[in-house]
Amino acid sequence: MRKVGLVFLAAGLAAAAAWGAFGDILQSFPAPNSYPLALAYENGYLWVYCNTSPYNFYRVNPSNGSVVASFVSPGGSVGRGAAWDGTYLYTGNSTTDYIFRMSTTGSVYGSFGVSNFYGGLTWDHTYLWYTGTSPNYFYRMTTAGSVNSSFSATFYPFDPGSDGTYIYCGTYTPSQQIYKLTTAGSIVESHAPPANYPWGCTHDGTDLWFGTTTGTNYIWRVDDGVLSNVAPASLGKVKALFK
Repeated sequence: MRKVGLVFLAAGLAAAAAWGAFGDILQSFPAPNSYPLALAYENGYLWVYCNTSPYNFYRVNPSNGSVVASFVSPGGSVGRGAAWDGTYLYTGNSTTDYIFRMSTTGSVYGSFGVSNFYGGLTWDHTYLWYTGTSPNYFYRMTTAGSVNSSFSATFYPFDPGSDGTYIYCGTYTPSQQIYKLTTAGSIVESHAPPANYPWGCTHDGTDLWFGTTTGTNYIWRVDDGVLSNVAPASLGKVKALFK
């Protein structure tokens, strides 16, 4: 019986390992407007900033892509980034290097300046991160704007996302890629996006979301490649064979 149990457990582990490859496409739908440069996940909804007039943040139902609310971004036509820290939304202005703290109705509750802000923002469950491109850096900071660590990237970083363990970020150079990185900047793995210019990026606690802005203004949900998120529930029952 133990031998049979080992066979089924090995098969279950092999299936789990085969599932959840980083970048596997799970869902897609059209963005609410052109150039979805920034994404954030908030209480079951996606926030999508589109860099096309009227330069709105759109609250989107992730099951079907329908827009349930919107407001004009305080970053305007040079807005970048979106993050949700459990209480506030954040976005930035790539010309003034200012980050804005907002309610989910668009009311601005404060702002602070940073340096070299361009690509975007994310929340790692403890800190905010933002990206800059002159040079290519990731910066970790408090919600008051105090930078406490950073690392350089070998690629041009767009709007990042985080699951609390890894940072995810798209780029177009040196090649069209989405990277999974440690918070120290080591590249864990990467994959080519289904369309070019994977700008906005966020994580919903299970899967990775990003927007593409050239040719196909779409929002994509893909597997983050983290095995613990995709292990089949039946695996626990297989272990019962050893009793």
